[in-house]
Amino acid sequence: MIFNKPHIFQDPKQQAEFDKNGYVVIDLISEDKARTIADIFYKHYPAVPSGFYAVAFNSNDNIKNEIFAYTDAVLNQPLHSYFKDFKKLGSTFLSKTKGEDGKVGVHQDWYVVDETKYYSATVWIPTEGADEQNGTLKVLPGSHLFFDTYRSNHIPVPYSGYETIIWDNMITVPVKAGQAFVLNHAVLHASAPNYAEKERLVIAYGIASAEASLHFYHQHTLGRVEHYLMPPDFFQKYYTIGQRPQFGQLLEELEYEVPACSLAEITYLIRQSKKISLGFEPGSPEIPLNDKGYLAIPENINEPRKKWLTVSIPAYNDEQSLLKLVEETQTVCDRLDIDVQILIINDGSTDNTENTAIHLSDKYKNVEVLKHDRNFGFGPTLKEVFTFPKTEWVLFLPGDNQFPASNIELLLSLRKNYDFILGKRKIRRDSILRLFYAGFYNRLVSWLSGYKVEDVNGIAFFKSAVFEKIQLRTVSSFIHAEFFLEAKRHGYNVAEIDVVHKEREFGKGSGGKWSVIIPSVIDLLRYLLKHRLF
Repeated sequence: MIFNKPHIFQDPKQQAEFDKNGYVVIDLISEDKARTIADIFYKHYPAVPSGFYAVAFNSNDNIKNEIFAYTDAVLNQPLHSYFKDFKKLGSTFLSKTKGEDGKVGVHQDWYVVDETKYYSATVWIPTEGADEQNGTLKVLPGSHLFFDTYRSNHIPVPYSGYETIIWDNMITVPVKAGQAFVLNHAVLHASAPNYAEKERLVIAYGIASAEASLHFYHQHTLGRVEHYLMPPDFFQKYYTIGQRPQFGQLLEELEYEVPACSLAEITYLIRQSKKISLGFEPGSPEIPLNDKGYLAIPENINEPRKKWLTVSIPAYNDEQSLLKLVEETQTVCDRLDIDVQILIINDGSTDNTENTAIHLSDKYKNVEVLKHDRNFGFGPTLKEVFTFPKTEWVLFLPGDNQFPASNIELLLSLRKNYDFILGKRKIRRDSILRLFYAGFYNRLVSWLSGYKVEDVNGIAFFKSAVFEKIQLRTVSSFIHAEFFLEAKRHGYNVAEIDVVHKEREFGKGSGGKWSVIIPSVIDLLRYLLKHRLF
């Protein structure tokens, strides 16, 4: 993918960034020129089509040719100042009005050149700026190195079924008016809905290596793909998206099956993307490539895991404590000869928690990282902590490291006797106010439910099989108590034992806030009313 290609950027640094990440942002034209270039769009579309719309969908060649001539007159000189040895593929406007129907899901652009030898890219220029509010681009860095497959609208994608995971791990890139987001056609990208009042308008200008011939791949029946050689004005002429082209030269018909990725493979590729974002180079020992220049996936990636325990760790701004907790967990489990899986769920941290988590996943093969693109809060995150792991047993340890990993040995010694164990803080190292809130909440849960509990928000150690009967529905911090109450209600063998709790070394907890407490109490009352426990 990145070897032996004639460069298309004048600047070697921009070329290197483009090869590494699959995209680069450049200052192409002035803001005034960017706004002026929109005039030709509004001339033909005084009423902007709703949702997401591309002028390429228009069957009127005259309108499309006029737009290309107009935009080319503005962009020709700036493009040549940034690019070399390239050809122009055409241009189109992309508009997105306010509303959910403007969302564009995870995708790659078409495979139109031999990507082992040449480049093809889109120069994406917002006329008035694009940001998170109006639906700028989201991208997965380095994902142009993921898949060695042909691409068009009707050809299946290898990442089918994993679009949500990919979306959650993408980064959002703001682009100012006049800047250009230059994206490799192979890179995974998307865009969120436009929540602003004004439409988001972008000029998308296609370029490719000068020597590259243009191709198109069309799947007309499952497993069979037609390969066409296309004329230079292919992008300007083709508007029946998804249908067999009515022009071009049919070169061959191929038997073609797209291999479907497994969750393990997608997780590995996303992890490699994060390494690229952290500065690791494709082709380095940390990010090996195969002989075609794509990311090399380990041969044993899909072998069944033999691990029977998952230590599930939610983390929010826990960069310092998280490192210590995971290191100590590894030490304890190594000493006990336990084959453990460690799951870190980063709930939209704003510090270096994500980098710490990735460092740990690189250092230890048994560490897996899930990331929220924003802070969902304790309840939704804890639901993932409880339900995501699929090993026989699961242990929940908070990322603040107030429950040391040394508790693991005691909990494991009791697993044959119970289905669910709550670890209560024998000596709780929290503020007086938080101790008061916790005491009141535990008494309230005990009194109203009839199930005595001293520390319902302690650590939890349980069989994952309990979820064959239990379904957690709460999204507030009550979810911890809900889990305990559901386990009791369904007749599981539940115990509460003393565990070690220590003072918080880093950061500040959020459990004592009214914004956390009140929704939990409300959900407790709703739960008890529903199940007639008082």
